[in-house]
Amino acid sequence: MKEDDKKKKKGMVVVIALGGKPPKSPEHTADPDDKKKMDDAWRFLKKDDMQKEKKAIIDCLKKEGGAGSLEDCCKAASISKEECKKLINTMDNVKIHRHGDVVLMDGL
Repeated sequence: MKEDDKKKKKGMVVVIALGGKPPKSPEHTADPDDKKKMDDAWRFLKKDDMQKEKKAIIDCLKKEGGAGSLEDCCKAASISKEECKKLINTMDNVKIHRHGDVVLMDGL
C-alpha cells in the first residue's frame, strides 16, 4: 500500500440537495435553514413510522381520561416537545387547548 493511501481517510458522504445548487463540499451543509429543510424532508419520508408515536399519544390521553399534559404525551411517545406539537397538529382527533392541555376529540 502506498504512503498516500494510508493517509487518506476511508468513508462516504451522502449529500442531498433540497433546491438550488448542490453544496460544493460537505462543510457547506451546516446552514441551519438547510438542516431544517432536511429534517422536514426526513420527517416526510418517515411519515408512516410516526403511526407508533400517534398511537402512543392517543393511548396516553385515553389513560388520562381524554386530556393530559403535553409533557406526558411527549414522554409516552418518546419524542421531543417540538416534535410532539408538530405531530399533534397533523392529527385530526387530538388538539392542543389554548391553556396547553392536549385533548382527545374522539366522542366529543
